[in-house]
Amino acid sequence: MCGITGFVDFTNKSNISVLKKMTSALVHRGPDNLDYFFKKKDFGILGLGHTRLSIIDLSSAGAQPMSFDGVTITYNGEIYNYLEIKRELIKNNYNFTTDTDTEVLLKAYHFWGDEFVNLLIGMFSIAIYDSKTNNIKLIRDRLGVKPLYWMLNNGLFLFASEIKSFFNHESFRKEIDFNQAFNYFSKGYIDGDGSIFTNVKKLLPGSILTLNLVSKKLTIHNYWKVNDFFSKKEKISDLNQAIEECENLLISACNYRMISDVPLGVFLSGGYDSSLVAAILSRNSMEKIHTFTIGFQEHEFNEANHAAKVANYLGTDHKELYCSNEDVIEMIDLLPKVWDEPFGDTSAIPTLLLSRFAKKHITVALSADGGDEIFAGYNKYLQFRKKINFIKRVPSFSYRFLTYLLGNRFSLACIEKTSSKLVRERVARVAASLGKTMNESFIISSQIFSNDQLEIFFKGLQKIDPSLINTHDHSWLQVAQVQDINSYLPENILTKVDRATMAFGLEGREPLLDHRIVEFAGKLDDALKINKGVGKFLLREIAHQYIPRELIEKPKKGFTPPISHWMRGILKEQILDYLSEQKLKESEFFHSGNIIKLRDNFLNRKNDNYMQLWLIFNFEMWKTHHLDY
Repeated sequence: MCGITGFVDFTNKSNISVLKKMTSALVHRGPDNLDYFFKKKDFGILGLGHTRLSIIDLSSAGAQPMSFDGVTITYNGEIYNYLEIKRELIKNNYNFTTDTDTEVLLKAYHFWGDEFVNLLIGMFSIAIYDSKTNNIKLIRDRLGVKPLYWMLNNGLFLFASEIKSFFNHESFRKEIDFNQAFNYFSKGYIDGDGSIFTNVKKLLPGSILTLNLVSKKLTIHNYWKVNDFFSKKEKISDLNQAIEECENLLISACNYRMISDVPLGVFLSGGYDSSLVAAILSRNSMEKIHTFTIGFQEHEFNEANHAAKVANYLGTDHKELYCSNEDVIEMIDLLPKVWDEPFGDTSAIPTLLLSRFAKKHITVALSADGGDEIFAGYNKYLQFRKKINFIKRVPSFSYRFLTYLLGNRFSLACIEKTSSKLVRERVARVAASLGKTMNESFIISSQIFSNDQLEIFFKGLQKIDPSLINTHDHSWLQVAQVQDINSYLPENILTKVDRATMAFGLEGREPLLDHRIVEFAGKLDDALKINKGVGKFLLREIAHQYIPRELIEKPKKGFTPPISHWMRGILKEQILDYLSEQKLKESEFFHSGNIIKLRDNFLNRKNDNYMQLWLIFNFEMWKTHHLDY
């Protein structure tokens, strides 16, 4: 795992010193080595940088950027089937001087061109400079496990694993994109191809960007779309067939992700997904698997005891860490340093803590992210079905009247002192969904601040259209899954895990996000995902073959810390500081009076809208750290 960065400066103003600063900003992603490729060309100045976390072939031969016959690569990730691709290249007269997957990638592109990406099983962000075609290419993996940002403005092209690398180029300006601020407050993360900074873009998962360095023409095309698999008409409905095929894929995905020349382990929560991953690895490994769990002192949030029971049954080398008040304060201070954009997932705190803890023992950590999105495990999917069924019974002629009446009447529910606030908010969200597509309706259901609430709390925020996938011929469940896989999964879940693990030089691997598993899940009949009101039905059936039902069957909690408790306790002083009346009144973003009501009603236990307050608090921490006002 590594960090990559680089530039093409058509104005010829950049130098190698700038490249070194940009690369050094990513040293946490790859502390083992830093190296550079710097050339002055007819089209301008080209610089590629790389920070290396050595996982496979620990020798210096694996250093990047790496070149071969006019092609240079800098890459972040792991290609798990690289040995198979290497054998195919050897048949075609390619020789190899290292044992790295990097050299395989380099020569695979040399032989197959852009089509090489379709052969890859793994996670990756790749930058390739091809001197023969005068192109630079950026390539991101299918599900978006590894990040990749880029910018083209005023004769300067930048790219990097994290935006903080751009901060070190003298031409970069930290200008907030107000549209994306709206995006953040609506969802708690920034989805789509934008970022919090004007002109900075994300390369979307499953995409290839090509910039011709002579014509300066930039194109982006998708080489893989999840919707292509969820939209197939023929579905797998036989349970036994599905169990056999899915289990074989799970075993293959887990075994691939055991490839490493350094110690590795598993993040274990005790739930179905992580327990199944740990069980498959334990059954197929000659050595004890290392497992790691984080616990909370607050009993209702703690799942460490469940994880310990699973670990004991599997016979893993299990280690657990309980989150202390001091840990919370320390991790809070890290949040704006680790995330270059406002990021609202409260589980970022324990994920950081768990990553630091695990790094003391291992260099590679497998986690089980993606199971809920791929196999339909979220409770919100069942709630979405109820909402869709209700809307179907509402006469269409009444949409406009009900939207006006219910939406306006209940839009202030988030700051009112009322025990029925949750019901009122749900009513308002149902009203807002009347006459909308299922995609739009699902997004409305997932918003933290509704559109009406955004107008109440924030100044100058412009509403942007949600990122929608064409799912008109999908079931309600397929609509929800495709939307989550394209948005919530890469921009929230995977962003969280990538930044938290990489902050401590720990490689995270995601076996459930092997693209073969995702493609298979897209072909499953809905009844194999949600059956009799139980989500993740197929995955549960497989897990019960490895672990006794009573050890893992429990109410779903998710990886949720006691954030409400912390905000009223150990974090209260910081909240009152960042969200002081003076600072709020001076802000160009907030209607201060309503924010203060939200803050005080929460702190005084008159409502429990902690997520809305958390997003505002996080934004202010991020803004204070990154911007000079």
